[in-house]
Amino acid sequence: MRDDELDELKQILRRDDGLDHVRTSAVDLARWLVDHLGDEQATTAHALRTQHKDDWDECWATRARIKEDVSRRLEKADDAALSAAALCVVLWPEDPYADFDDIVKRATRRRLGWTAEQASVLWRLAAADQKRGFRWVTCVKLALASLKGLGEPELRELAPLLRAVEETLPSAWGIRGADRARLPQAMRSYLALADGPPTALPDSVLVPRDRWAGDLRQWLGVEPMPHLVQLIIHLATLASGLPTVAWRRTCMDLALREGSREFGRRALAGLLECGPTTMRRHGKQQQVLLDERNDDLARGVVWMAALTEGPAAVTALEAVVLRTSYDTFAYFPEPKVATAAVRALGAIPGPQAPAALRRLLTRIHHAGDRKQIEAALNASAALVP
Repeated sequence: MRDDELDELKQILRRDDGLDHVRTSAVDLARWLVDHLGDEQATTAHALRTQHKDDWDECWATRARIKEDVSRRLEKADDAALSAAALCVVLWPEDPYADFDDIVKRATRRRLGWTAEQASVLWRLAAADQKRGFRWVTCVKLALASLKGLGEPELRELAPLLRAVEETLPSAWGIRGADRARLPQAMRSYLALADGPPTALPDSVLVPRDRWAGDLRQWLGVEPMPHLVQLIIHLATLASGLPTVAWRRTCMDLALREGSREFGRRALAGLLECGPTTMRRHGKQQQVLLDERNDDLARGVVWMAALTEGPAAVTALEAVVLRTSYDTFAYFPEPKVATAAVRALGAIPGPQAPAALRRLLTRIHHAGDRKQIEAALNASAALVP
C-alpha cells in the first residue's frame, strides 16, 4: 500500500472521538498486515472485473502468499503486534476476501494486556456496526477478550457500550451455535462486575419473539423482583442438556426465594400450553414453539422442575419430550429442550420417572432420541440404592 493510500485509510478510520490515535497507531504498527489487506483487495477486485483465468491465478497466488506470511509473522508476534493486527482486521472498512480469522482467534485466546482505549475502540465499533453479520460477531468476541485484565473503573466506563451491544443480540444475525448463549452471558458477567447484579431482565435472556416468552414476560411485569431476574439469568446459562453440580446448587438456592417456584411452574406449564409462532428457521418459514435463542432458558426450566418438584414434575416433563422431540409433526422440533427433559427425568428418584422413560421408548422412534432415553434409563437405575 502506498503512503498516500495509507493516509486515505487513516482518514476513513477517523471518528473524532478522542481515540483516533489508537486506530492510527494500530495501522502503523501492523503496516505489514495493512499492505496484505490492500494487496488482497486489489487483486481480487481486478480478477472480479476482468474474469480472466490468469488474473484469478494471480489472485489465488496472492492469497496463498499472504496466508504463508501471516502464519510466519504470528509465530513471532508479541502482544502489542498481535493486538494491533487484530484491530486492523476488524477496523478494515470492507470485508476481506481472504481468511484472516487466525489473527483474531489468537488474539481472543491470549491475554494481551489490552488498554482501556483499545477496548473502547472495539466496543464503539461493535455498538455502531451491527449490520456486518459474521464480521460483527468476530468484533464482539475480540471486544470481550479486550476486557480481560481491566479494572472496575474501566469496566464502568465501558458499561453503556456493553449494554448497547447486549440489547442488539436478540435481533442480530450471524450468531451461531453456542455463541447465542455464550456471548450474552459473557457480557452480563462483565456488566455485573461493573454495576453489580442486573435489576432488569435483558431481552437476550428471555427473547420476546415467541408466545412462551411473551406470556412469561407479561406475568413477570415491567419490573420483576431482582431475585427472579437473577434466577432467570441463571437458568439461561444452561448451555447443555446436563447441568453441573454447581449449576444445580445455585438453582436450588435461588428457588428458595419468593415467587421462584411459581415462576418455574408457570414456565414449565407454558412449554406445554403455548401456541406456535411462525418464524424463519433453517431458511424457511416454520411453525415453532420457541425462538431458538430461548432454548437454553427452556432447558434450565425443565431442570429446575426436576430439581425442585421431583416426582411431581414427571408427567409434565414427559409431555415436554413428546412436544419437542424429533417425532413431533405439529411443530418444528426443539431437540435441545427434549434432550434436557429426558436427562432431567433420568435424575428424578422414584419409580415414576423410569416408567415415563419406558413409555417414551414406545412412542419415540427417532434413533438419537431413543439413545438419549436409554441413557436416561441407565442413569435412573443408578439412583436406586
